[in-house]
Formats: sequence, structure tokens, C-alpha cells
Amino acid sequence: MAGSREEYESATKALLTLANTLREKGNDSETIARVMVEQRNALKSKFREGIPAVILERIEARNMAKYGYPIGPTPEALLQKYGSWDEVIAAAARPANLNREW
Repeated sequence: MAGSREEYESATKALLTLANTLREKGNDSETIARVMVEQRNALKSKFREGIPAVILERIEARNMAKYGYPIGPTPEALLQKYGSWDEVIAAAARPANLNREW
């Protein structure tokens, strides 16, 4: 893997700094949320490097079935789930619970 779970969680939480910077520059919540989801998905891709192919295939198949995208939820899926762009921003900076078997 490209990094430990702790490094991934730290990088994910650091996305709030990005959100704050974008907000200070005058960006609206939708724009910030879309950037945050894009950055979160980039982190997922980076930290999935080196995962055994059989596990990665399961992760991607689950995501395709659930979201229609192999990396994870799209901004639109998160908006539907959380109901506002501000909640999408918060969710993008919150590491997922990994209490599942692949």
C-alpha cells in the first residue's frame, strides 16, 4: 500500500484545510464539495496502490454496484445521501469506517 491507514485518515482530515482555503477565496459550497470529493477519490486511488488485485476488484465492484463509479461515491451520490453540499464537504473530510470484509 502507498501508506498506512493512519496516514490516509490524516490526509483525509487535512482536506478540511483545502475546504477552508477554497471558502476564503469565495467559492460556493457546491464547487468546494466537488473539489473535495475529487481530492478524496484521488487519495483513495493513491492509498489503494499495492492492495492485492483480488481485494481491489471486490472494492471496485462494490463501488460500481453502489455508486456507478469504481473509486467511490460521486458528488451527486453524496448530495443525495447527505442532502446539502456543506454536508458533502464534511463527509469528504471524514475517513470511512473499514469494518467490513472484502
